[in-house]
This record gives sequence, structure tokens and C-alpha cells, in this order.
Amino acid sequence: MNFNFKSILILLVLFTSSLNTTAQKGDLSISASLGLNFPILDNGVGFFVGVNPTYGLSNNFALETQFSFGFVPGGEDFLTGEPEPQNNFNALLGGRLYILSDEKKVRPYINLLGGGMYNADADYIEVILGFSTGAFVEIKQFMFGISAESPGNIILKAGFKF
Repeated sequence: MNFNFKSILILLVLFTSSLNTTAQKGDLSISASLGLNFPILDNGVGFFVGVNPTYGLSNNFALETQFSFGFVPGGEDFLTGEPEPQNNFNALLGGRLYILSDEKKVRPYINLLGGGMYNADADYIEVILGFSTGAFVEIKQFMFGISAESPGNIILKAGFKF
């Protein structure tokens, strides 16, 4: 399969633009974030771009979709020391459990997402089950946070909630 980064980026922008027009406060929200990506075991530093439409079912639980791109250009495999850059596109769906209520400034969470991952370096698509945990603080519509995401990355994020 031959995916083009510009095409995927355009699709993400169109998708979030169309969802933003139907969003209701408290039910459906969309956040877009940028961040620094640090693999936990492998060496390297990269970047992360993500869009997360979220539909709140209660104060502590939401259905979440994640469209993201993670890139670590100069990564090395922990076990072999061989160069292993990460260049992944993800489309995932699942649930997010907030540990504290929305009245708190800092909101730790855990989520479990499943879906597809396209590895552009190895040119393959696989079905994955992803787990992440983290915390964020929301100041007006801006979000700042940190997350630990499978398969093994720490991501420092800054974003905007529509």
C-alpha cells in the first residue's frame, strides 16, 4: 500500500472540520495535539501528531477515537542496537476512564483502544490493541499533558480542544 503523508493529513483536517460543526458541549469533543515522542526502551526522540474525537458517556467514562502519526527518525532497537526508525499511522477506537472528576484541574486517565496501525517504514498494516495512561491539564481550550502509550512511548503533548 502506498500512503502519502499529505493525503492522510488532509483527511484528518477534513474529518475534524466536519465533526466540529456537529459537536455538542459535554457530549462530543475533539482535541488536536502535538508532542514530543520518547521511546521508552529504544533510543531516539521524535514527534507526535494526534486528533481525538471523544464522546462522553458520563463524567468519568468516554468513547474515544484516535487518529495519530508518530515519528522517531533516529531510533535504535533496544535489543539489537540496529537503526529502527518509527513511522506509524494509527486509527484506533475504544474507551477512556478518567480517574478524577471533571471538576479537578488535572485529569489522570487510562484507556484501551483497538484498531489499525500502518508502519510506513516496513510497509505493513497490523491490527493492534493499544493501552495508554497519562494526565492532562486543561486551561480554557488548551491542553497540556503527558502519556505513556503502547508499544512503549512517553509523549509530552500540547493541544487544543474544539
